[in-house]
Amino acid sequence: MTTAQLTHRLRGNGIAWLQSVRDAMRGERGAWLFVAKAMLSMYLAVGLAMALELPSPSMSMLTVLVVMNSQSGMVMAKSFYRILGTLLGVSAAVMIVAAFPQQPVLMLAAIALWSGMCAAGAQVFKGFRGYTFVLSGYTVAMIVLPVVNTPEAIFEVAVHRFIEVLLGLAVTTLVFDGLFPVQLSAQVRALAQGNRQYLLEQVQHVLSAAGKPLPELHAESSRKAIGFEDLLNNAVFEGPWLSSISRPLKRSNHYFMQTLTRLQAFYRLQQRSAGQFPQVHSLLRQLSAPLPARLDSDSRDHALLMPDLQQIAAAIGQQKAVLRQQLPAAEQALFDTGAALLTQMLKSLIRCLHTLALARPAENSRRIPATRFSRTYDPVMVMLSMARTSLITFIVGLLWIASGWSSGATGMFIVVALSMMLAPLPNPLAAVRLAAAGHTVAPFLALLCFSILPSLTTFPLLVTGTAPFLLIMLYIVTRPGWAGFAVPLNFGFMVALNIGHSPATDYVYFFNEMLAAITGVALAASGFLLFPGVNGSHGQLRRFKGFLDDSVRLAATASLPHLAEHLESRNRDISVQMLTQLPPGSEQAAAFLRYALLVQETCYVLTALREDLNDAGTSNSQKQIIADVVQIIADHWQPGGISARGHTRLNTCLALALNDNGTEEAAANSVREHLYLLADVLDEQLSQTAQPSEETRVAY
Repeated sequence: MTTAQLTHRLRGNGIAWLQSVRDAMRGERGAWLFVAKAMLSMYLAVGLAMALELPSPSMSMLTVLVVMNSQSGMVMAKSFYRILGTLLGVSAAVMIVAAFPQQPVLMLAAIALWSGMCAAGAQVFKGFRGYTFVLSGYTVAMIVLPVVNTPEAIFEVAVHRFIEVLLGLAVTTLVFDGLFPVQLSAQVRALAQGNRQYLLEQVQHVLSAAGKPLPELHAESSRKAIGFEDLLNNAVFEGPWLSSISRPLKRSNHYFMQTLTRLQAFYRLQQRSAGQFPQVHSLLRQLSAPLPARLDSDSRDHALLMPDLQQIAAAIGQQKAVLRQQLPAAEQALFDTGAALLTQMLKSLIRCLHTLALARPAENSRRIPATRFSRTYDPVMVMLSMARTSLITFIVGLLWIASGWSSGATGMFIVVALSMMLAPLPNPLAAVRLAAAGHTVAPFLALLCFSILPSLTTFPLLVTGTAPFLLIMLYIVTRPGWAGFAVPLNFGFMVALNIGHSPATDYVYFFNEMLAAITGVALAASGFLLFPGVNGSHGQLRRFKGFLDDSVRLAATASLPHLAEHLESRNRDISVQMLTQLPPGSEQAAAFLRYALLVQETCYVLTALREDLNDAGTSNSQKQIIADVVQIIADHWQPGGISARGHTRLNTCLALALNDNGTEEAAANSVREHLYLLADVLDEQLSQTAQPSEETRVAY
């Protein structure tokens, strides 16, 4: 073979190899961009830490692993809350050592108590706010444990750790924001439009001739609403663009939830009327038919859709009076209830689309009222997390003191860090298995790299020798479903390697640290096995139903400003939290969803009736009756709904209110709609429990 032929063949093989790489990497641009930015941030951080002669350069690399994220805005948010958490942790560390400088047992007890309190705070607060408590918890262990025997060095160590963390944060923020930034604005727009399309599709599907809500509609729509709210909160660091459209987006999210609640209530009334009152069912189908027909066509053009929906709303208001006359008097009230539900649902849909259309920087969105999303938490889970973290930390600390093991501090730090990071997760027991696997594999992988460290005598050689390991491990982070294993793998690798100013050659120290890391992971996992939590237990289910019952009492007694959105978001959050603990598709989950919807409809009716009390057009006699209705619900609501005695008393009040015509027409229609909706809620409760007797059946 000639030289020319050899060159041609090599060139051909090289081109084929490059083409195969391109084919394999097609669609992976985002993943490799994330890997490249993470590696650049890590090497810049450790290089600067070495240049500044900070004592633990690897701490800056670990900080990059903590805050790295594929979106730039997420990095900013995480960095901000990490600074807060680190400041809290540094301050607490200095105070703990100052309080117990010569008393290691009391010092460990203080660390354990602080860690437990931070684990509890991480569960009470959601998202990156909770992340602040996670950071402050294990920052104390990171600073205090190395100086247990030399407490006089605490201030110097605290300052160095803070600077190392701050350096890692600054480098990561600059790289992720400055190098091909992946901003959240496009994701916010895409998610808003996706939720809009999802809403229109569900309305069209449920109201069509053969349609019915998907069994998971309430759960899925709740997750979408909560996910959108979380994204808006994280994107607040993106700058003035989001600030200018945040209010309409949050408001549209509220109407998104409200529309789907009304839609499911209308469908359930249709189901109840189908067998016993077929004519009512048919007329309600006829009344709602124009809406799915319009949504079945092109609904993407907002300029065309909104006027059409407003015309349909006006037509429904005119047509329902005509259709009502075709029914016998005994069935007219049921038809009026269905028409009220349809009207309220359409109003919410129009408001949702209108506020979403206002989410443009050019619009004066400040005129839209602020909307606050409310969250809740299980106090038993919070106390269990606090007890688990405090107890396992203190026990491991005592074992360390008793053994006198020099590497015990590393094992204890891993116990604290894992306990803190996994405590806020909905299913920490499953997550700890993945984390334990990642941390266990990491030291063995680090051993391969450690064996070549003595030959990496310069910074370029250090990069060359460690880059292949980081490249693979960081890429695994981007794989769906692998983050729970890959992130601990990266952490464990960097902790075991402990990159310093000079190449490490002490194998005895390495194996001690390796054994300490594996032992720490095992002890942390044992804490979650001994205290597995209360996920999906009957007690937890009872508590979350109690949270829903509390929402009804709030709807009857709390201050009205922002109450509607507070209760809608609170109840959705309760539903999503509970459903993450129950087996998907189980009867328990289905029963909880039915009850959550019943409660949400009750809350909506109560707030609407209380707003009617402030309407100048409502007569004094009806105001008194409405006040009585609200008070009866507050007094007689029990686990499962209104008591039998409450039903009887509400029947009397409803009959009086619906027969009172002493109001102006507009106010009368509004009050009647809300009273009909209340009657529907009572009927729905009876249908969920048992067949109603003649005495307890709702009277109109």
